[in-house]
Amino acid sequence: MGHCEFRVLETTDKRLDLSSPQVVSDRTNSPEVLDLAREWIRDCATNHLGCNDSVVVPWRPTRLLQIDKPCPGSVTLDCRSQDSAATRFESYVTLSHCWGDGNPLKLTSSTQRSLLEGISVAQLPLTFQEAIIFTRHLGLKFIWIDSLCIFQDSEEDWAREASLMGNVYSQAFCNIGATASSTGNEGCFRRRNPMLLDRTVIRSSWNDRPNEEFHVYPDERTKFKSVRPPLLLRGWVAQELILSRRFLHFDAKQLVFECRESYMSEMYPKRPPPGMLLLADPLKKRGMPNLILHDKADSTSAHNIHYFWTELVEYYSQCRLTVNTDRLAAISGIAKCLQAVLSEEYYAGMWESLLPRCLLWTVARGEVSKIAKPSSYVAPTWSWASAGVPVKLPNETRDTFNLAEVIQAKVVLASSDATGQISAGFIRLRSILWTALLEWKSPGKYVICLKSGSHEARGQGTSNIGIELDNPQVMGQSATGVKLHFILITGEVDNNSHWFEGLLLMPTGVTGHFERVGVFKRYEYTDLSRLVSAPNDDWLEYEEFDGDKYTITIV
Repeated sequence: MGHCEFRVLETTDKRLDLSSPQVVSDRTNSPEVLDLAREWIRDCATNHLGCNDSVVVPWRPTRLLQIDKPCPGSVTLDCRSQDSAATRFESYVTLSHCWGDGNPLKLTSSTQRSLLEGISVAQLPLTFQEAIIFTRHLGLKFIWIDSLCIFQDSEEDWAREASLMGNVYSQAFCNIGATASSTGNEGCFRRRNPMLLDRTVIRSSWNDRPNEEFHVYPDERTKFKSVRPPLLLRGWVAQELILSRRFLHFDAKQLVFECRESYMSEMYPKRPPPGMLLLADPLKKRGMPNLILHDKADSTSAHNIHYFWTELVEYYSQCRLTVNTDRLAAISGIAKCLQAVLSEEYYAGMWESLLPRCLLWTVARGEVSKIAKPSSYVAPTWSWASAGVPVKLPNETRDTFNLAEVIQAKVVLASSDATGQISAGFIRLRSILWTALLEWKSPGKYVICLKSGSHEARGQGTSNIGIELDNPQVMGQSATGVKLHFILITGEVDNNSHWFEGLLLMPTGVTGHFERVGVFKRYEYTDLSRLVSAPNDDWLEYEEFDGDKYTITIV
């Protein structure tokens, strides 16, 4: 279960605005609620420069749904080209939703004709119907919905359209989120008890000082991961949230609006109190996307972008994907935007300037047992994308001592999308290399012996402060006696050193080629003189040795 922390703020605080009327409507689709949402969106479109300066006219998606054509209450698939004067300046809305179970109408080779001729809105899932209602309320007549605007029976069309997803959402006038719905039949709109949206004010009853009124509200630092809205658990939504200019959440209790300059709700229709939690554990749009609007990054903005990426990956890795191979494709749009600003190479979710330290990602506590070998290739083992479970990337530190040198990194693209799905990849490193022997002593307890026992580290379970195994091939009693290698990534290893970090590797059968199976970290005071001077075991393997360091390849 999650827990909640609260903030208390004096009602006279200038950062607090409680002047708006309390919420009285018992429906999130009442006329006054939809009018308020339209007012937020129009104000943003009129007054927020940062929310409008990324628009590329006359870009439009390959396909859109035109509302009320050929007659009121119908929709038609519109495939007019980019150059069509009739649609060049038409605004459109996008929809973020959870597909869920069932078999709703989709765009396929067999349904294309009927969609081109026009179908009744009533044939669509309830979520689509209600998104269309709000699109009409905005005075717009075009909407983009993934399942009806991408051929669902064509891998070629899917790959092409997936590579354009960043543009689809960043160029949309607004994105509608069916945030509270886990399936397409639950709709966007909800009935609710408006009393749950009352802004709580309490009055003190002190005897030794003047009494005042205070507003009490949830703190945004509270982690509500157990109750995150269904939509915010969907992997594809991460980039839909970040790249869209405006995002209107139809949540269970209220509407929440986010853009690049504001964050508000029915409860706080002008601005929320400082540090207010409006949605459960969200990635907030405000401020963050501004990082990607610079033409080129200086050292400060590059540092901020890398920090954003670290947070994004941590959030995104907690989300769900129906298809494992979508793991890189589903954030490809964000990666493209960042790459244009950073001007650096991108390898399977890793930025060139953060190598080799970012190879030291770790699996979140309690998640190792959920790792399973995917049925299809997703990413090389050195990439966090290969894990398929929540991960944490190491923080970027300016004073890190890198011991490893990246000789070469390369990925093989699975499509024309330069930041999307890949079919292979490797990284070649030059560093200090030691032999390591894994010994499981009992269920949940193991020892890593470096260089024939010159240094030992004990593991309790599958993760402790020193060793973190993250590959099913080395888990359990059957893996005892497995011969591994340890390559140092960061640290200091002269005779006065106290710490080092690196990767545990398992040979693939090709000399000098390895798969990552975990990380090994030592921070406490350790006399390394014996370990450094001790010889490696005779089963050490590598591609090259220059008398000082070894060159190997990790796949």
